[in-house]
Amino acid sequence: MQENRTDWQISKHKLELFYGSSGSEQLRAKLVGLAEAGIMHINATLNRTLSGEVSTDELFTEDPSHDFNHAMRVLKLAENMAVIGGDIDVIRASVLFHDFVTYSKDAPGAKRETEEAASYAKDILESIDFPKEKIEKVLNIIIKTSFSKGLQLKGDEPYLTEAHIVYDADKLDQSGAMAIMRYFASGGQMPRDSHHPEDPFLKDSKRNPEVFKYTIDALVDRLPRIADSITMPSAKATAKQRNQFFDLFLKELRLELKELGGGLESEAGPVAGAKRIMKVFEDAGRGGKIFYSHDDPFCERRKPQLELYPLDVLIVDYRSLASQRPLDNGAKRRLEFMDNYFIELKYELEGEIIPPPRLQITREIWPGEEEELGVFPPKKW
Repeated sequence: MQENRTDWQISKHKLELFYGSSGSEQLRAKLVGLAEAGIMHINATLNRTLSGEVSTDELFTEDPSHDFNHAMRVLKLAENMAVIGGDIDVIRASVLFHDFVTYSKDAPGAKRETEEAASYAKDILESIDFPKEKIEKVLNIIIKTSFSKGLQLKGDEPYLTEAHIVYDADKLDQSGAMAIMRYFASGGQMPRDSHHPEDPFLKDSKRNPEVFKYTIDALVDRLPRIADSITMPSAKATAKQRNQFFDLFLKELRLELKELGGGLESEAGPVAGAKRIMKVFEDAGRGGKIFYSHDDPFCERRKPQLELYPLDVLIVDYRSLASQRPLDNGAKRRLEFMDNYFIELKYELEGEIIPPPRLQITREIWPGEEEELGVFPPKKW
């Protein structure tokens, strides 16, 4: 596919004509539209030719972990956290453009992606007459709040509050159910094996985590450290609460392996459950598929599109399991686990900050709720 600035520029021009350039909400709409157009065309086309010293197979051509949906999830989190203060225009622009350029984790270009993203952001913001005094703040935040490099602040910057909000919001999107989806997709894309063959859950204290070789190693090692690195108390509490679901995921995966026998790499397995989530998102990473429909993630107003969205595949799996009779104890447990998964994911997509506890779900499905089992989504969602 050839470089294609034209479509992106046309999209930008249409958005400018439609939204105008005044007012914070109008500016938000414009920034969101520009980010969508930019991420689609820059990361999917321009990113392949950004550097002659990096071969195209070292770059992500389609990166579902850093796509427009990621930008919108981080935006929701940041807007919810911005009640503490900060310039909302600076926060929004920083969030929406922070992942404009994304390289594979093991590619040489990964070290400079924040600087390249800031360069694109500068050109775009100047082209729409974004306030000049705010542009420099946005560029500094993009560069100094890198996920991989960490928070690089001295403590006296004029954009300190905004930087902490952007940094924490981006970190939060690597926790809970979303982290599971993103890490297994990245594992499928790198490629990276799902687990260590003899110690899949990192129980052997003598073995150091091999985060670039095994996805479960990466999750077990990084999720607690990510939560600890978050700076604001409310965001830190949210990350730790989200990660309760990851603990539930590991527990369910262990139980499924006991029931099934064989390893994680085995194709045999239930139609729904932790192992199925793992495989579906590894396949999504290999195929560069967007995780879910931004407009209707849970198929409440549309039919599932299995060829497009991995989450739709899990929804159909859930429906299939819920309609089966009889169900053994393992199937009942997997059904309850998937209830927890969808409930957790719904909270995360809404950008909730320190929501009420939600993993202590007791769903009395036997007997008396047979009819409800075929309904999607469940009434408790």
